[in-house]
Amino acid sequence: MKKKKRILLVVETSRGHGRRILEGIAAFVREQTDWQIFFEDRSVLQKASKWFSTWQGDGIIARSADYQTGVILREKGIPLVELLSNSGFDLDVFENYDHLAELAINHFWERGFRNFAFFRADQTDWSQHRGDAFANYLLQKGNVPCHFCPLPSRKIKDHFLDDLICSTDTVLGEWLLSLPKPVAILAAIDIHAFYILEACQNVGITVPEEAAILGCGNDELVCSLLSPQLSSIDLNSRVFGYTAAQLLEKKMNNPKKLFSPIIVNPSHVVVRQSTDIIAINDPDVAQALRFIRNHFMEPIDIAEIADSATLTLRTLQRRFHDWLGRSPEAELTRVRLEHAQSLLRDTNLPVTSIGHRVGFSPPQYFMRVFRRELGMTPQQYRQKNQIITQTVPYCPTFIETNQND
Repeated sequence: MKKKKRILLVVETSRGHGRRILEGIAAFVREQTDWQIFFEDRSVLQKASKWFSTWQGDGIIARSADYQTGVILREKGIPLVELLSNSGFDLDVFENYDHLAELAINHFWERGFRNFAFFRADQTDWSQHRGDAFANYLLQKGNVPCHFCPLPSRKIKDHFLDDLICSTDTVLGEWLLSLPKPVAILAAIDIHAFYILEACQNVGITVPEEAAILGCGNDELVCSLLSPQLSSIDLNSRVFGYTAAQLLEKKMNNPKKLFSPIIVNPSHVVVRQSTDIIAINDPDVAQALRFIRNHFMEPIDIAEIADSATLTLRTLQRRFHDWLGRSPEAELTRVRLEHAQSLLRDTNLPVTSIGHRVGFSPPQYFMRVFRRELGMTPQQYRQKNQIITQTVPYCPTFIETNQND
């Protein structure tokens, strides 16, 4: 009988991103017959467990939260795939921060927001990278400034944020009140968005009317518990995990070979109540946008969109370009494609059926427009983005039991 490879997983189970990474790894393990998994229920910031020092095996996938944990794992001298930069070690698989910023800003921009802010409640490398990418993309978008919260470094370092959301005279509350309204705020992670929501409620800022809030990670438990429910960027966590497992297998099979880091694109924005608004100070354009969103599945034309806002076609075209930088036709196509992508990712409906459901007819037209706008066919998009979602149900082994973080 072939000897199994002993694999250690040092990945948190306390948050949705870590659990879905484990689900992606689990999908790869089911394709293998020679992996034996070792892991524990742990939080994001948990230090290395004592048994790590004595464990012996063939490979490691880790999200090392501190330098000491990284040292202990690397001293074993076996193939390792690192997924978290907090430890100070180089990453083997990491997210495309620029793509995350593009998803966030386009999501806000198409809803009419022109004021932007970024909030992070820690000093981790990844939250810094997300904020930098967000600010840089805004500059590229049109020299748009990004407002950062000037939290005292001690507060960020020690995670002592309770006192920052308890009254209106705190740094966080004062910062939120000072922002130009309406404002679109990207939080570095979903739990940081919780602090923003709490602070907005404390100082009387309405969400999403005055402040639209978007998180990162799409932790469904956290997002659904908040009020209003939190929109969030799906980080493609399962693909993250599957990719990490693939890379570890290659490293174990070729221990002397150097492998380049792999970049994984965040998937999409999951829209919930915290950003579900059209922040355009033009009632007619806002009405036309609502009409498009409510009727995109029907065979509507531009004349009907103009009629819904009691505008002439020429005026509709001009105001759309003024507010959105694109035509009503382009906006209708964008909304239809956005929903088509969602159906391709999350269902097994036939491609021809999906085109019909989102208002494209005939099927050949849907495929032609999809390829023109996204650079791939609908089937190629599905294969790329559905790699894990349909094959990995939630695994009850990976449950949240550690309440330390």
